[in-house]
This record gives sequence, structure tokens and C-alpha cells, in this order.
Amino acid sequence: MLWPMLVLGWDYREVSPRIWRLRQWRALLRWSWRVESIPSSEPLIDVASGLCGSSPAFLFMMVDAMADAGVRMGLPRGVAQNLAAKTMEGSAKMVLEGGEHPIQLANNVCSPGGTTIEGVYTLNRAGFKGTVMDAIITACEKTQGKPQTYN
Repeated sequence: MLWPMLVLGWDYREVSPRIWRLRQWRALLRWSWRVESIPSSEPLIDVASGLCGSSPAFLFMMVDAMADAGVRMGLPRGVAQNLAAKTMEGSAKMVLEGGEHPIQLANNVCSPGGTTIEGVYTLNRAGFKGTVMDAIITACEKTQGKPQTYN
């Protein structure tokens, strides 16, 4: 099942019927949507827009790269793509529903001297986390209208 995502901005200083209605909407939407509330300062709204609006493209690229690796190693394209997408779906569910930090979840999958820690080592050497963070920061800065710098 797909879970639509909604980010609600609110002014924490305001106590009014509008805030009360916002809380009612949030309670109602939680039945079928994932709802996050953030203070409605413009910089935070821009960050949420950059993060949520751009990240799906980055995740699609990750699924594509995973599928390409599967194809390179001999899997048919459809099987590789399905396995990659389902792996990402299951991993996302574990983050959302499990209560553990994502790094702890990753560590749980890494056996000493195993295949996963070897792949994690390769990603770390390539600057995976910094590259992902740079992509999201760049998207957020673009949303905020900041000049883009390319390194």
C-alpha cells in the first residue's frame, strides 16, 4: 500500500481555532496518510520541500543502480528491479515501524567479515553518505533560492 505523505506547517505561538482544526485534520489524516508537523517558519518549510520533494528521484536512482548491479551479475532486468524495489520498501517499513535508528538497522544486517559489511565499506569509501547529504542540501538550497555552487 502506498502511504501519501503530508507535511503540516504550524505556528507554535498561535493558540486558536485554526490550530485546533489543524490538530483535527492531523488526527483524521493519520488513518491513511503519514503526517509530519513542523513549525511554519519558511526555512523549515523549504527544507521539508527540498527533502521530501527531491528524495524520491534519488531513491529511484538507487533502485535503478541496484537493479543494474543485479543485471550485471546475471539476473533478468524485471527480477532485479523488483527485488531492488521490494528491498527498499521493506527497509523503509523497518525504519518507519521498527523504532531503531537506521544505522543500527544497517549494523544488524552486517555479519563480521560478511558480504554486507564489504558493500558498506565500499559505499563508505566512495563517500555515499556525504554525496546523499550534498544532493539533499543542494535541493533545499535551491528551494530557498540560494545560489548553487558545484564542487
